[in-house]
Amino acid sequence: MPDLRADRVDSSDALRFLTVRVSERHYALRAEDVAEIVRVPAMARVPQSPRALLGIANLRGSVVPVVSLRGLLGLAEDSAGPGGRAVPRDLLERLNEAATGGLRPDRTYLLDVDVATGVARAGGRAGQKRDRIESEDTEFFESVRRRYLELAAEDPERIVLLRGTDSREDLARQMLVDALTLLRSRDIQPSRTST
Repeated sequence: MPDLRADRVDSSDALRFLTVRVSERHYALRAEDVAEIVRVPAMARVPQSPRALLGIANLRGSVVPVVSLRGLLGLAEDSAGPGGRAVPRDLLERLNEAATGGLRPDRTYLLDVDVATGVARAGGRAGQKRDRIESEDTEFFESVRRRYLELAAEDPERIVLLRGTDSREDLARQMLVDALTLLRSRDIQPSRTST
């Protein structure tokens, strides 16, 4: 039997890599080429910049470019998942599948308001500090709203878009009428109704 110990590599000579997955492909960067990994800071868009340049950010007093690996590699950008984070849609769907066991509601009611109204409503809650999400910038909320509206357009039979500026009573009435109509269309008779 050959002596395998002689073929072992000294760990100090081993190469180390940071690996990332982009569009189902894996890429590796040599660890010595990576200075640090940070959360994406708030950034400013640069008009008429190349597609791969997402913007510029202030990182501890230094202006740094924020780039898209997908853009650099010439790949189509994934749409952000619900939420303004650049979460690939397939990952979001897999997480949702795992969390819910594959359950999907027959109906989802999306109460849509413009960002200014939504931020004003969140800020109007007496005695409560703004949370991490509520502290995000307008661009984040615009991205979230845009994504939810896209989802509603993709699945209008399941996601019903309602004006969030309607009164609570009108919204409740619209949802009740729709839910009763949905139940009756499936030959399900509600045991009690109040309209």
